[in-house]
Amino acid sequence: MKKWLLMALMAVGVMSASAQSVVYDQTSSNGVRTLICEGVNTGASGDVDINIGLAGFNYDGTILYSLAVVVGSGSEIVLPSGSKCILTLSNGKKYECETVSGGTAVLQNMDVQMDRVYQSYQRFAYYNIKKSALKKMDKGVARLEIQMQPRNYVVTFNQDILGNLLYSSMEVIKTAFDD
Repeated sequence: MKKWLLMALMAVGVMSASAQSVVYDQTSSNGVRTLICEGVNTGASGDVDINIGLAGFNYDGTILYSLAVVVGSGSEIVLPSGSKCILTLSNGKKYECETVSGGTAVLQNMDVQMDRVYQSYQRFAYYNIKKSALKKMDKGVARLEIQMQPRNYVVTFNQDILGNLLYSSMEVIKTAFDD
């Protein structure tokens, strides 16, 4: 019975992972492959949408993960360099993610090719997240806080939309980089 239950859970995980779509897949001139999965609109801050997805970076077989946070265009919101994103799981465990070296940026022409969703967004940041933390995201993300200016952005989740998305995205990225 346990064997069948385990197989059923694995099948559900594979199906949710395969439902994820990749919105950006490019390799830079220095050999770093960047893959970004479709994100979720976590809500608005001052009438500006905030989208969060998962990015994977592969260089010489080393895979690093980051939360890709994209803020709407025409916004006064700034994602300060060195800012932090704090994820709180449903069990109360917190993960603090710092911006990737280089901080935040304004989207360039190449970046808006990601997907039509990202075409109306101008600011983004990558926040480093460890693989070990991502493996626990299927337990549920209860709260997300991002340091922004003029004020922090906080969203809570009644259902675990973000945790399942991040966990599924990690599986998609791992599979893509194994090819």
